[in-house]
Amino acid sequence: MDRNLVALKPALVWKHFAEIVRIPRPSSHEEKIRRYILDFARAQGLESKEDAAHNVYVRKPASKGMEDRKGVILQAHLDMVPQKNNDKEFDFTKDPIDAYIDGGWVTADGTTLGADNGIGVAAILAVLEDRTLKHGLLEALFTATEETGMDGANGLEKGLLHGDILLNLDSEEEGELYVGCAGGLDANMTFTLLKMQSNGHFIKMQLMSTSVYQAKCFVTVSKSFIQKSITEILPYYIKGLKLDIGKFPIVEDYHCLAGERPSRLLRQIAVEKGALVWADRDTLHFQRFQELWKVEPAFTYHHNKSDEQYTIAAYRQPSRTTELQEGIQKNYSGFNFEKGSIGGGGVPAFTASQNPITLKNNSVSTVDVIDYYCEGNGALRPGQVIKCLWHPANPERPLDERLPGKILVSAVAHSYYSQKFQCRVKGVIDLASA
Repeated sequence: MDRNLVALKPALVWKHFAEIVRIPRPSSHEEKIRRYILDFARAQGLESKEDAAHNVYVRKPASKGMEDRKGVILQAHLDMVPQKNNDKEFDFTKDPIDAYIDGGWVTADGTTLGADNGIGVAAILAVLEDRTLKHGLLEALFTATEETGMDGANGLEKGLLHGDILLNLDSEEEGELYVGCAGGLDANMTFTLLKMQSNGHFIKMQLMSTSVYQAKCFVTVSKSFIQKSITEILPYYIKGLKLDIGKFPIVEDYHCLAGERPSRLLRQIAVEKGALVWADRDTLHFQRFQELWKVEPAFTYHHNKSDEQYTIAAYRQPSRTTELQEGIQKNYSGFNFEKGSIGGGGVPAFTASQNPITLKNNSVSTVDVIDYYCEGNGALRPGQVIKCLWHPANPERPLDERLPGKILVSAVAHSYYSQKFQCRVKGVIDLASA
């Protein structure tokens, strides 16, 4: 095995990486790598410091004549993922990584290599050392304990950085540049395992939030809710989630019989209240559709126009034409033993309810109109209004008027597939306004 990493090009990058892989640095054990960088900065005559969160900061002044250029911040993290083969005896807090060249790759003998993010650290050190480069003010930020909690980034001293541009050197794909950041979030979540498959190399698991899963399971004990508010009914079946519930009058009684799913009851209540119910991250939402619809569109998505910021890659229309037509034509009616028929007119559709508010809300229920895929957007969430512009592929062909110009997002699935972050969006409209 060829272990002469310093023979690789660019020479300065691989010189530093060859030294870094020999420095133990699992998360929360980064003392030696911090010392290495601080000693390096001192030897180069560069300003440096370690902050209270154990980040290391290095400053390199602008080259002569480049003082007016925008300052650039180069950032990487110090720790690595400590994983080894079962038959490998190795202590990541003490032992150096045994790195070697295998064809066109640099790898390690029985352990992770630590190129995440050792190669980023090495690249920054190479830039700081290279005296031939012409540059504006350079700031190097080496953050602590990224892999297990983003401790360094979360504890970064305010006002430490002064540059205008930040380059994060922790990317996944060679030759690709990512603009922007989805941010970071720490959360404690409990999931129920639905299915697990293994092909011998990978394990594929289907998980569901335990709070949502429990609402989809059959109940064993019947429960009646006599003149109870939504804020009393929902917490009975949805536990562990925050509640975001609008104001709704108490006009109906509800029950969930043994052998039924609470989720079906919640959907029934939503229809009769003219509301949309959805679980989003750690919150269960129950909001009136007409109130959600008043909000200004959060995004404008385009189809057949690739130069726009937000684009629809592919879509399908659910086959709901019959439902739309029937819903528009129906007049929902109930029967009261004292007042007789309530509502009615046109083509009556009788329901169990006898309350005018509930009968009216049956025409406010939502209907699926679009199901589309788009580039990943972490800000897309259910309950948002989205404007849709459908540009014809053929300029001579008019726009398809069956496609909605505005939708309410009822569901969003965020996924990482084939090295790409993407979203699947399901949109609904108000049946009464169709």
